[in-house]
Amino acid sequence: MPEPQIFKQNQIININENVMRRLSIEKAIDLSKKKWIIGYMDPKGKSNRRSNYNAANNVYEGIMESCRELKIQVKEPHWIELDNEADMEALEEEIQFYMTGTG
Repeated sequence: MPEPQIFKQNQIININENVMRRLSIEKAIDLSKKKWIIGYMDPKGKSNRRSNYNAANNVYEGIMESCRELKIQVKEPHWIELDNEADMEALEEEIQFYMTGTG
């Protein structure tokens, strides 16, 4: 996967750990309960694909730890569990359900 990029003042800045350490936080926001999303794959049935729940949970715990140090409040996200992480249609459907409250 390529490194993330920031577009700033007509420049492209490739982001890595060293760049992130030098960037200031422009505006910190609290992440309220169920007001943000983490998605992960958890195949059903006799699939040979592995669940990536643990990786998603590690990301969540990393966010929690970082935000504690920054004095940002983080509550539980809305978790989206997908049978296949490559199924963008299913992901979009789940996000629509989340946003409209029909799921």
